[in-house]
Amino acid sequence: MGDRGGHEFVGMGLGTPTIEWTGTDWIKYVNAGVDDLAEDGAGRVWGSGLSGSLVLYENGTETRFFNAIPHGLHEIAGDPVSGVWMASGAEGLAYTDDGLNVTLWNKQNSNIPGFPQGLAMKTDGTMWVATDNGLAYFDGTDFPIVIKKSTAPFLTNMLIGIAVRDDGLVAVSSYDASVVRGAVHLYDGVNWTTYTSDNAPFAVEYPDLLEFAANGDLWVSSTLGGQGISILHLQSSLEMLLSDPVPGIACDVNTWMISGATPGDQVYITYGFKAGNTPVPGCPGVTLGIATNAGKIVGSNIADTNGEVQVAKTIPCNAQGKQVFFQAVDTTACTVSNISRIVFQ
Repeated sequence: MGDRGGHEFVGMGLGTPTIEWTGTDWIKYVNAGVDDLAEDGAGRVWGSGLSGSLVLYENGTETRFFNAIPHGLHEIAGDPVSGVWMASGAEGLAYTDDGLNVTLWNKQNSNIPGFPQGLAMKTDGTMWVATDNGLAYFDGTDFPIVIKKSTAPFLTNMLIGIAVRDDGLVAVSSYDASVVRGAVHLYDGVNWTTYTSDNAPFAVEYPDLLEFAANGDLWVSSTLGGQGISILHLQSSLEMLLSDPVPGIACDVNTWMISGATPGDQVYITYGFKAGNTPVPGCPGVTLGIATNAGKIVGSNIADTNGEVQVAKTIPCNAQGKQVFFQAVDTTACTVSNISRIVFQ
C-alpha cells in the first residue's frame, strides 16, 4: 500500500518481514507475518497478522503489540482521525489508538450479529462490517442496522469481503461452503444486485477481497491460490471524478483534474482537514464527505464541453506534512465527486 507521504509498504505475510520504500531507500523491518496494512488519519501505518499481533510503522521504526490485541484478525482499517479498527473473527470488532488500550464490541456488549470477517470504513468514520452471521452497520457506538439472508439475497449469512464506494454503494460477498460457491452483492441502501459466476465473468468462487477503484470499478479477488482476479465495471452515481493534486508538494503550484462534470457549470473544489458531513447549500439532501464550510474553497473553473475541469492553486508552505481532504462540488447540478486525501510533501 502507498501512504500519503509517498512511501510504499509491502506486507509479505507467511514469515517474511514487511518492507518500505521511502522514495530513495528500502527499509526491511524485523517482524514478519503481516498480511494487512492500513493508514490512519494521523499518517501512521498499521499492520496486522492472524497470530493476533498489531504492528505500528512510524518514522522508519516498528513497534509490535501482542497482549491487548484480539486474535484472529481478518482485516484492519485506519480511522479517519487516528488509530486503527480491527475485524477479529475470534473476538469481535476492536479499536485502538496506541496498541495498548483496546475497545471491543462483541455479542455480549453490543448488537453485532456475529464475528467480523471484514470491515469497510466510510468517510464519516462509520462503517459496514461483514460478519459470519450477516451484515451490520456501525455508527460509532453500536450496530443499529443488521441485515441477514432473510431480507437480503445472500447465499448464506457467512459474509467474507466488504468494500464501500465514495457514493455509499456497499459491496459485500457471501459464501456457501456446502456447494463451494460465492457471490458479490451490491447494496445502494434500498436495492440489491447480485453477481455470481452465472451472470458475471468471475475468476473466483471465494471472493473474500473486494476493493473499489477511483473510477468506481470493483476489484474482486481471492486469497485462495490460483483463483485469480476479476473486475466488475460499475456505473457510479458519482458523476464527477476528482484527481489527487499533482505534484502533491507544498510551496508549489498543484493541479486538480475533474471529469464527468456538467458542461458549462461552475465546479468548486472544497477542502477540509477531517472527514465529516457538510450540507451543500441550495442542494437539499446533498452532503460533502468532509468537514468544511463555504469559505474553504481551493478554487473553481467552468466545465468544458467534455465535462472536464482543471483547477490550479499554489499550496502554502505550511501545508507540508499535513493531511488534507479535497472534494469537488457542482452547486448547479447538485453533484459531488469522490474524496481526494493527501499529505503534502
